[in-house]
Amino acid sequence: MQPEQGPGSPCSRPSLPNGVCHCLGRRLQGTLGCETAEGDESPATERAEGEVGGPSQPDRPHVARKHQDSLRKNRPPFPWFGLDIGGTLVKLAYFEPKDITAEEEEEEVESLRSIRHYLISNVAYGSTGVRDVHLEMRDLCLSGRLGTLHCIRFPTADMPRFLAMGRDKRFSSLHTALCATGGGAYKFEQDFRQVADLKLKKVDELDCLVRGLLYIESVGLNGAAECYYFADASDPECCHKEPCNLSDPYPLLLVNIGSGVSILAVYSPDNYKRVTGTSLGGGTFLGLCCLLTGCDSFEEALRLAEHGDSTRVDKLVRDIYGGDYERFGLPGSTVASSFGHMMCKERRAEIRPEDLARATLISITNNIGSIARMCAVNERIERVVFVGNFLRINTLSMKLLSYAMDYWSKGQLKALFLEHEGYFGAVGALLHLFDHSETW
Repeated sequence: MQPEQGPGSPCSRPSLPNGVCHCLGRRLQGTLGCETAEGDESPATERAEGEVGGPSQPDRPHVARKHQDSLRKNRPPFPWFGLDIGGTLVKLAYFEPKDITAEEEEEEVESLRSIRHYLISNVAYGSTGVRDVHLEMRDLCLSGRLGTLHCIRFPTADMPRFLAMGRDKRFSSLHTALCATGGGAYKFEQDFRQVADLKLKKVDELDCLVRGLLYIESVGLNGAAECYYFADASDPECCHKEPCNLSDPYPLLLVNIGSGVSILAVYSPDNYKRVTGTSLGGGTFLGLCCLLTGCDSFEEALRLAEHGDSTRVDKLVRDIYGGDYERFGLPGSTVASSFGHMMCKERRAEIRPEDLARATLISITNNIGSIARMCAVNERIERVVFVGNFLRINTLSMKLLSYAMDYWSKGQLKALFLEHEGYFGAVGALLHLFDHSETW
């Protein structure tokens, strides 16, 4: 039995220093790159020879030159992509260099120029592809190059069109391999080869999720906090987002809500385990809404849910007890039986698509929240982070999770969320491009 919504708890995050170029420089978090202070001549800080992410050494210019030469030698050719091919959505992380020299621009082949122009000059690709402009990360230093990280998504069902675009723009002439993760990296591997003449470098899905999340959270979103929670989630008039400091995140319970759900216990960048999961996830919500309401998209399903009344569908504690169940502290508004009213023919005749969508959303969200809470208790973890594309534009579920985690744990568990939601796997795949073991 689950509540519907309620309050969160306070947290804050310190502001980021002025003039800092956020980079892939934290080796503890499985990343590679540099940080520079205001006034430095180069976006790449000088490192101790052979050391990644080491201290600055301004009195040894030859070390800086060697480091830059090493970066140039080991980094892959442009364009730099990371793909996360899920069961419902494909997420793509694309790094756009902003420090291209006149010489590089002159030598740049037409196919590379065409790809960059196509991706950056559009915010929509066909009828279903979208570049999430509000999530782009600016002034990043990646393997010694300064640029912008773009986040692009499209339905997995449109993969044939994506492959055709890659073939038409002669992507294979620029890359020997693409780093990809998710189940689709296996499912579509032969299609990449046969249609676009591209070889996939498959990377473990959960490795990419953790690596991408720790990197993005460490650099923030253009100086703002990546992590947040909902304060006063039970009060629509007072409910608001608050930033949260996740600089010391361990241990944390990571709940990844995609088509299905995986729950990880993360103790360090290299020490985590999959605790459990559930098949009832975002794909379940959309699939049931399509069956019950006739909607055709996730966005349409959420719009219906926003205007629905789930109490017309769900049987509540007060429908059984006439009020609260005081002995166990269950408010009358608690859901006792999801879709419990639908066993009555008269009730079914009065129901609206909006009510069914709302009840479906609450049923799926409550199930995820309940499993996450039990996992947190079993693993003795008090910090729970929810990510995944199920949460995209889904404030209803985030507020519900915020209240449920706080209420049922008596304030011991906090539901945290991240701005980039479902893009962490794609970013983690992108970071694998710069592993020193790779050859291009």
